Amino acid sequence: MGVGLLPIASRFSTAVEDLLILKLLPLRDQDLADVIALLLDNSELEVKAFWENCQRTGNTDHVLRRLSEVEETLKDGTFRQSWQNYYPESLSLSETLTVIRAVESLRKVKP
Repeated sequence: MGVGLLPIASRFSTAVEDLLILKLLPLRDQDLADVIALLLDNSELEVKAFWENCQRTGNTDHVLRRLSEVEETLKDGTFRQSWQNYYPESLSLSETLTVIRAVESLRKVKP
């Protein structure tokens, strides 16, 4: 009886929505950069699942505050240092605006 790679990998995989929540909770510099990258790379988030998981774990208010912090750092430019510490290329204005819109849309749909 062999153990295939796929069942092990699927057992330990995490939905993007859950990973986003996990990154928003502490929101250290690397987490901020990762949140931005996740939002850039995943334009089709399951927003309902995101908020249901926040609610189920009792993190809705905390995640809402963190999303506000992310939006503020994107708008005032203070995210750039965190981003450059972990990712080699700078974000374009277009990419920054895309992430701002993603954060705004997440906040609009909250339960």
